Amino acid sequence: MQLRVGHSYLRADLHASFGGSPRAGICPTATGPVLIFSDPPSGTKFGYDQHDEVVGGVYRYTGEGRAGDQQFIRGNKAVMSGRDLLLFSRIDQKSWTFVGKVGLDSTPYEMALAPDQQGFERQVIVFRFIEHGADFGLLGRN
Repeated sequence: MQLRVGHSYLRADLHASFGGSPRAGICPTATGPVLIFSDPPSGTKFGYDQHDEVVGGVYRYTGEGRAGDQQFIRGNKAVMSGRDLLLFSRIDQKSWTFVGKVGLDSTPYEMALAPDQQGFERQVIVFRFIEHGADFGLLGRN
């Protein structure tokens, strides 16, 4: 599948082409890239909306894990693996805008506090993405 920045895609089609979990926000795939789905409002009850923002050209994105302290396993580990990172922003229940390819900032992540699914404070990983052909202006446009 040839992706174009600013174009919308059905999530089902993305997973049919690349693989990866259709439910996770960070989806390592068998074909190589890591698909990253940004939808901070849907993650409010897991604290995902607390740190997700663009600041000084860096998109801060909260890592994977709904309960307890987040760890560098599964999707969080894949983000740090050097694989291509493809960022998408939610349009509606099924459609996503391709924001573009991102890379990790020179400071690739920071640790922060956010509530988990039970409301308990926990440590979360906040990745720091920079544009590598991406357009952060497309984030959150639905």
